[in-house]
Amino acid sequence: MSTLLIISISLIFLIILRRKNLENYFNYINKMQLTHDDTKSFCKELQKLDRTSNDTLLLKKFKDRILNKKEKEILELQKEINDIYSKRIKSDIKKQNIYRLDFNEKVNKQLKVIDMAKNKISNKGNIDININ
Repeated sequence: MSTLLIISISLIFLIILRRKNLENYFNYINKMQLTHDDTKSFCKELQKLDRTSNDTLLLKKFKDRILNKKEKEILELQKEINDIYSKRIKSDIKKQNIYRLDFNEKVNKQLKVIDMAKNKISNKGNIDININ
C-alpha cells in the first residue's frame, strides 16, 4: 500500500514538472518573436559563409593530394613490413630444417657406429680374412 502511494505521488510530481518545462519552452519561443524576414536574412548570411572560393578549393585539392600520397606511403610500408615478416618466417623455417637435417645425419652416424659395435661383439670369436 505504501509503495503504491509513493509511486502515485512521484508520478504526480513528474507530471507537474513536465508541464512547467513545456510552459517555459513556449514562453521562450514567444519572447524570441522571430519573423520570417529575420530567418531569411540569417540563412542568407549563412550561405555567404559557406560559399567556396578558389582558395578553399585549392586547399581542398592540396589536402586530397596529401592524403592520397600518405595513403600510398602507408600501403607501401605495409607491403614492406609483410615482405620482411615473410622473409623472417622463411629464414626461421630454413634454419629449423637445417637443424633437423644435421640432427638426422648425426643420429644416422651414431646408428652406424652402434651397428658396427654389435657386429664386432657378435663376431668376437671369428677371424676375418681378406683375400685380394
